[in-house]
Amino acid sequence: MTYAVSDGLSAVTEGDFNNDSKSDLVVANFNDDTISVLLGNGNGSFRDQMTYTVGTSPTSISVGDFNNDNKLDLVVTHYDDSSISVLLGIGNGSFENQITYNVDFRSISIVVGDFNNDGKLDLVMDNSEDDSITVMLGNGDATFQNETRYIVGSQPSTVSAADFNNDSILDLAVVNQLDNTIGILLGNGDGTFRNQTIYPTGTTPTYISVGDFNNDRKSDLMVANGGDRSISIFLGNGNGEFQSPITYTLGFIPFSVTTADFNKDNRLDLAVADMDNNVINLLFGNADGTFSNQIKYAVGSAPLFI
Repeated sequence: MTYAVSDGLSAVTEGDFNNDSKSDLVVANFNDDTISVLLGNGNGSFRDQMTYTVGTSPTSISVGDFNNDNKLDLVVTHYDDSSISVLLGIGNGSFENQITYNVDFRSISIVVGDFNNDGKLDLVMDNSEDDSITVMLGNGDATFQNETRYIVGSQPSTVSAADFNNDSILDLAVVNQLDNTIGILLGNGDGTFRNQTIYPTGTTPTYISVGDFNNDRKSDLMVANGGDRSISIFLGNGNGEFQSPITYTLGFIPFSVTTADFNKDNRLDLAVADMDNNVINLLFGNADGTFSNQIKYAVGSAPLFI
């Protein structure tokens, strides 16, 4: 089933925006400076889009309750005006007009989490022009404190958050695209982070995802490498360190990847978007950090996000 959205889809994520226990979708539309919300019917189908104006060239979108009213809100990064927008949820699937915050640099990705353990959601963004990431601690009322920057590698493009050393404190994993590395920044629990630890990846890494790929209850990493058409699996040791990567050559450029248990065998699998061949590829997990052969499914033209 296909659904019309606006021009230049650049990101998609899900959440229950009208509190009916059904998953809804929100899409960032890069070319017309809007986001689209599609409410779910609970049977795999969605209603027509509702659009909301945001800043110039929205590139990523994340979901969280930023004002602690038990209703999901949205935060959007804008590539061409160095700002972010917060849209507060009303709880019925609609959102208030954007609240805009200027930031120092343009960002491609944004991640939400409580990085100082105060029960209020915070933000982390990449600064691809400055080889750094930005942390903005939340006040719990949809406002945020001043930015704190951390130097990472060359041209960071994606950030993910998880607890990599089992201390109940969120840590960060950053893709350093031009260095062909990822950086791990362990959290201190007060909203600050230690200097990054570097791990080499394949050529031109573009995307990172967290999951437990070998069922040992320790967070692992999956990195998509656009330059050599591969993915790298980094198995976590549970102490903030990772093993040498297991690399899979795909034969196409993996633009984005998502993880889930698609065949209900209690093992995480991968779904990879192949924009050159108009397909998505499923790789089924073996629960030891390895994956079985790909199964391809035809989709629409030039799939970017999954």
